[in-house]
Amino acid sequence: MIFTIPVTTRVEDFDQRGLLTPTALLSIFENTAVRHAETVGYSPMNDSLRNGMAWVITNWRVEMDRAPAYDEPFTASTWLCNNPRQATREMLLHSAGGEVLARGQAKLALVPEYGLDGVGYWNLNRPFPQNWRVLNALYRIREPQI
Repeated sequence: MIFTIPVTTRVEDFDQRGLLTPTALLSIFENTAVRHAETVGYSPMNDSLRNGMAWVITNWRVEMDRAPAYDEPFTASTWLCNNPRQATREMLLHSAGGEVLARGQAKLALVPEYGLDGVGYWNLNRPFPQNWRVLNALYRIREPQI
């Protein structure tokens, strides 16, 4: 099932030329994926806390053909392609006229399912305090040993 929603942007999603930033594009793809999951009855935040598991991105790619301009209407679409070892999420950004503006793909895996001893975590300069709630509830967080 392809899930498509109109995108609502904020002024901070655009650079000094009035074009969508790469960081904003990643947030749009992430939020569209969460909304898609919620439409089929899965809440990434609540279900991760309840089940003691978290999805991690094992591989991803993003290509932007043309950055949307400030006040330009566009939509985001996503769908899942599952295989036995991992989930693959495909994403597209379309202009109002149907032009593909950007495309992305993320490969995800459940941490406990693969016996991983740990995962790395980084933030793309976007505050998202809910992630810490999930991480602190599921895992023992420690400083890296350098």
